[in-house]
Amino acid sequence: YYNRKQLFSMNLQCVCASNLVILCYSLKTSGATHDALAWEVSDLYTQTKAGKLPKGYWIVGDDAYPNSESVCTTYSGRGLELRKSNFNFYVSRMRCAIERCFGIFVLRWQIFKRALLQEPERVAEIVACCIRLHNICCEARDRWLALHACSTASSSSSSLANIDPSGS
Repeated sequence: YYNRKQLFSMNLQCVCASNLVILCYSLKTSGATHDALAWEVSDLYTQTKAGKLPKGYWIVGDDAYPNSESVCTTYSGRGLELRKSNFNFYVSRMRCAIERCFGIFVLRWQIFKRALLQEPERVAEIVACCIRLHNICCEARDRWLALHACSTASSSSSSLANIDPSGS
């Protein structure tokens, strides 16, 4: 389970929605495993190969993943023609959601900022639990935002003078 930094680690593969809810994850390989191989042993890979990804949907990945009918990745290299460079720009923008998701996940669950002195099976259980809690937090945030947006939209006055700093 040693990775390239000579630390014990596991390779967490995740897919998230634009609201940062984690839709699917795999934690089957060690940290030293290349992302493409970790992807190939994931359940989602098996499902996409079987054509179970809904029509019109793709998984966006970086250039560590093989491009396929279900996985959209960037062109590699420098000095690409404008069309390919523009494509890379927009694919990279779509990947920002998963990067934000990982950032929030680690900030929310600070235990992932240091080594977990646990067996790999136990680490997988801890990660699964934190993913579930992360999704609950994201969904609660979405409900709060929806309620807040509705109450703000129905308010007849939106001047700053009418806002109660105590929140009540």
